[in-house]
Amino acid sequence: MAVGSHMKLAARVAILPAALAIAGAAFVHAASEIGIFSLGPGTSGRLGLDAQIAAAAVDQGLRAELARLESAQAEFPRLSDSLISSARDSFAADPLEVTSLRTIALGSVLQEDEERGRRVMQLVAQISRRDVITTMWLAQDYGRAGNTDAMMASFDHALRTSSSAQEFAMKPLVEALASEESYAPLGKLLAERPEWERAFWREFSFNPVAIANAASFLESISITADRIPQVDRRLLYTNLKRSRQFDALYRIAALDREAQASTRDLAAGQFVTSDDGNPLAWTPHSEGRFATRVLEKTGELQIDAQSGSFGVAADRIVRLGEAHRVEVDMAAPVPDNAVVSLVVRCADEAKRELVRVQISSRGRGGEATFNANGCEYASLELSFNVETGRRDALFNISSITLSPA
Repeated sequence: MAVGSHMKLAARVAILPAALAIAGAAFVHAASEIGIFSLGPGTSGRLGLDAQIAAAAVDQGLRAELARLESAQAEFPRLSDSLISSARDSFAADPLEVTSLRTIALGSVLQEDEERGRRVMQLVAQISRRDVITTMWLAQDYGRAGNTDAMMASFDHALRTSSSAQEFAMKPLVEALASEESYAPLGKLLAERPEWERAFWREFSFNPVAIANAASFLESISITADRIPQVDRRLLYTNLKRSRQFDALYRIAALDREAQASTRDLAAGQFVTSDDGNPLAWTPHSEGRFATRVLEKTGELQIDAQSGSFGVAADRIVRLGEAHRVEVDMAAPVPDNAVVSLVVRCADEAKRELVRVQISSRGRGGEATFNANGCEYASLELSFNVETGRRDALFNISSITLSPA
């Protein structure tokens, strides 16, 4: 098919991420860790090697050449004449040997007749359903044609039949989420709980493409967020916060039954922590000179601080309306020569301070009202300061509430 024809086809189908176009080359690069030895024209015939050894030599040669040609990013790279000659010799000895047949198809037939070469590759897949090079080539070919269902099926097949496929196929599979076309077929595969699901969520939790599309993907499939293993789910939430994708954070939390279980407690001012599974809860911080924890018996947030210490003891992300009232209640008065502050800071690049509630020594609480001034998401930052030269301080906070004014 001419380049112009491919451009016309691309205009009619969904554009899939570039990672899919190099999926086959990524596999070849990974597979090329096998030792390679040089081949000359007709090597298998001259040395009298048996068919199995000849096929293995052709397979290694193909991996080596495609690994070298990967940087050229050619759609159908032409392989060396010596390799094609060796493949034809091997094919003559055993016409059903897939390594020789796919080498001839990839390195010769596709350049002469694309459709015929494609049919040969599909035939190879029927002969051996465990040949991952063929499966991954078909995946990228289906992707170029916009056939998302077939592309996903090829990835699924490779991941199910090859234990090594996860090393090179999982990243491009996850990055298929850049196209909404992939949501339904990928969601259908995950609903079947495939063997590779755990590796998928691991990649999903930190892959930038997945993070940018995580909320839309999870909302479109019939899988709740708590289906993601807890360690991967927490990493996903952390990365959403780091990249300031707070809208996605809230949308995914709404799909997380663990997170929803503590929503009312948070609204009532109680100290639920992110360790309990809610990404919108408080994150306590501890450093060398202070420690923050929630007391199990009372539910109070306690800061145990040494003389001269200061810092942010806990924070959480909140979504704002127009006007709000924030209130801090102490379970015990603030210690002498110490201060507790709650800052509401806009979670934008400027990190502007919207309001500050400061409670001085012996104070038992404080409150303030403020306007969001166009800020949609904010960070509640609970900090403290203990003067140098006095004894250690213990702060006990009973609740922090944020409500419409």
